[in-house]
Amino acid sequence: MRVLLTNSPSRSAINQVAGIRTPPLGLGYLAAIAEQAGHEVRVVDAPTVGLTREQLVQQIDDDEPDLLGVSATANGFQDALRVVVEAKRKRPGLYAVLGGPHVTFLDEQTLQDCRAVDAVARGEGEETFRQLMEAVVSGAEPCGIAGLTYRRNGTVLRNPDRPLIADLDPLPFPAYHLLPMDRYALTGTPYACIMTSRGCPYHCTFCASSHLFGNRWRSRSPESVVEEMAYLRERFGVEYIEMVDDTFSVSHRRVDAICDLLISRKLDVCWTASARVGSLNEPILRKMKAAGCRAIFLGFESGSQDVLDYLCKGVRVEDAFETMDLVRRVGLEVVGSFILGSPQDTEDTVRETIRFARKLSPNYAQFSILTPYPGTPLYEEALAKGWLTSPDWSQFDILRPVMKTPGISAKKLKRHLDWAFISFYLRPRFLWQEVRRRNLHFISRALKGLSAYIRE
Repeated sequence: MRVLLTNSPSRSAINQVAGIRTPPLGLGYLAAIAEQAGHEVRVVDAPTVGLTREQLVQQIDDDEPDLLGVSATANGFQDALRVVVEAKRKRPGLYAVLGGPHVTFLDEQTLQDCRAVDAVARGEGEETFRQLMEAVVSGAEPCGIAGLTYRRNGTVLRNPDRPLIADLDPLPFPAYHLLPMDRYALTGTPYACIMTSRGCPYHCTFCASSHLFGNRWRSRSPESVVEEMAYLRERFGVEYIEMVDDTFSVSHRRVDAICDLLISRKLDVCWTASARVGSLNEPILRKMKAAGCRAIFLGFESGSQDVLDYLCKGVRVEDAFETMDLVRRVGLEVVGSFILGSPQDTEDTVRETIRFARKLSPNYAQFSILTPYPGTPLYEEALAKGWLTSPDWSQFDILRPVMKTPGISAKKLKRHLDWAFISFYLRPRFLWQEVRRRNLHFISRALKGLSAYIRE
């Protein structure tokens, strides 16, 4: 069977803000599963190779696949549906399945609203996709496939949820050889990302991860993680790897073991990972640095304790300063996340968060507007209280307000977001840092924000 996997041609928020194109790991895992099953597979990373929707549909038609798999985020959802509709108009016999966090939580609605979609694979899709391919080849009804929502004779049927994968090590590495690996770069350095664990034991109001991958943290073995890093370095010349786990540092013992393996193998690769504020200590940070870690991503989120408590972060404002001092003392860089527009926010607390970001002074800051994504407690609250202001999923990009905030208007919130970028990235200290690195992306982003700020 011929299988084509693709994503929406929409630009992601991380590409818009940070200028980083990341390999679509979900598609990579599914492609590897399809190859294991003996199918002919192609992956088209549409945003990275610069395809328009029309060009992507033509590519699908030219490849003549039997099964089309499309990954859909919230802001790319409508584009993904258009791709499926137009592809099936050209090839009516094509079987189309959607996957990803957005459709996982809106599976029945997706099938009811778009008859071109044949099925939705919910949550962890590897085994669901494997069984679906078998059903498509044999012509059998997918009634026994856990984790699948599908249509039969016009009726939408929802199979039971699939149990989470207990042991992640047997999963194949993503099919990187089917991706345009030469297109992924971080400030000009060959770049890739890997997932070393799934699930999150925390319960942040704005995050769907614990609902998508479960509250139980499941990790790959240190040997598996380092083997994948070595493969990326040796096969594709990757020099910088991002661990895209929600929280890489849940187990210090595992981090320590990964670092020992990296040091012993003398793997010439730099890497970065996410950690929870207040969860680090100096010995583990020094070990990470010795093993090639160069930066830590930390979710500081807000300078207001009331807002942090509403977001269920489970940390104190002062924890942020203690963690920042610790990481800076070890000599690692920090990328900090800051969120504006919580229902607890007012203009004063938003200004407080912007000042908080400058005072913490991480090397880079990611500012975003709190966005109620399906699958999150925030989305359920927004629905119940009538806070949602836009029916257009393409607006759900963390850069535009799509939710009423009692303490601040949408217009003022967007203006504060622009000011956050301006006031952080046009500081002399930051300008000098980036000029020395010959990296002008964030300066450009801040100047665009300044232009918009002045026009308003």
